[in-house]
Amino acid sequence: MALGMVLSMVTSVLIAQANTNTIITGKLAQAGGDNAGTSAAATPVAAVTAAKPFDIVWSGLWPCCAGQSSFNLSKFPVLQEKRLAILDTQFGLYEQSFPPLGLPQTVDLAAHKAKVAHDAAHDGGGGRNVRGGIIPAGKDMYCCIDWESYTPVIFDHGTAAHSGGCPGPYSRYSQPGSACTMFNTVMNASVALVRQKAPGLNTSAAAALAAAEFNAAAKAFWLATIEVAQSTRPDCHWGFYGKPETEDIVPPFVDAFDRQVGDAFQWMFDASTAIFPSTYMHYNSTTCRTVGGYNASTCATYNLRYVEAITREAQRVNAARGPGRKKLKVLPWVWYRYISDHLTLLEPADMHTALAGPGLAGADGLLFYEDGLSWGPSPKQKAENKIDQEFIDEVVGPTAEALYGK
Repeated sequence: MALGMVLSMVTSVLIAQANTNTIITGKLAQAGGDNAGTSAAATPVAAVTAAKPFDIVWSGLWPCCAGQSSFNLSKFPVLQEKRLAILDTQFGLYEQSFPPLGLPQTVDLAAHKAKVAHDAAHDGGGGRNVRGGIIPAGKDMYCCIDWESYTPVIFDHGTAAHSGGCPGPYSRYSQPGSACTMFNTVMNASVALVRQKAPGLNTSAAAALAAAEFNAAAKAFWLATIEVAQSTRPDCHWGFYGKPETEDIVPPFVDAFDRQVGDAFQWMFDASTAIFPSTYMHYNSTTCRTVGGYNASTCATYNLRYVEAITREAQRVNAARGPGRKKLKVLPWVWYRYISDHLTLLEPADMHTALAGPGLAGADGLLFYEDGLSWGPSPKQKAENKIDQEFIDEVVGPTAEALYGK
């Protein structure tokens, strides 16, 4: 799910969440109350024994609070705070690189690089008042650029290579990971740009040139971003959220097309200093519907294979960096809610899978997303925060300590 989207959803979902969390409170009691973490650690997923350091870094609240969590995590040393910066759509001139404000082809790249350098050293963009900057100089941190409005690769699949193109005049093309509405908007704008220079081109030729120009400009824009960011704050491990894009929810989860997408993004991984795929969980293993050959009795296996497949694809593109490049840390994003409804807290067994799966697949750590849905001063928000805090105290923290604590 989009990291920045949730904060904007707070008002509309708090009432629904109150009903959901009433149910969750009962489930915590059924899982063993204060012993729920022990119950979670007893699931069939094998315990993780990490011979290397394994960082579990809590996001805290962004962009409002510079990574300060609304929860008390002090009982669980394995959950690290203030080591993660999220750079959102206001980082650099990103918002001017897609419609309606522009395209990668039209952005002033020099102005963008100057703003990236400023934002990385100061407030992250948007004029936020963050004392000391969001990424202190010299601090070992993780810096995740959360850009999800479009994907910087447009594919020409033809009819044989891939049948999942977006409908309309550009059906042989697609922009993986992006909604078709944004894809067609980007293509329409890019084709219009081409026709300004070459009005005589036919539809097919104009689309081909538009896709090629977009791909080249988007690559230059995204590469410039991470290169300037790294030079400004070299002690931070820089990468993009949700890359590689392998969020298929039907087995085998990572197929030939997903690997084609990963290969097309290899320039991004070559330039990054960390890889941050997303492993947000879709299905409750106790009520899972039939999907891809799995059913309620095997959904726990489904969830584990899903998390492992995404992590291993990240390791594949990491290895493809080649012998001349240092292998990067891979830290998948984890969330304590199901992405299918953005509200329900994970079952204890599923929280265990979400934490253990990446470690089993060779990840170097996890980035833990705090969504802010229960953050605020109202009595209702405080009540919701208490329920979420109980879930952390009884499930998340004990399970993380059991798996990765020293």
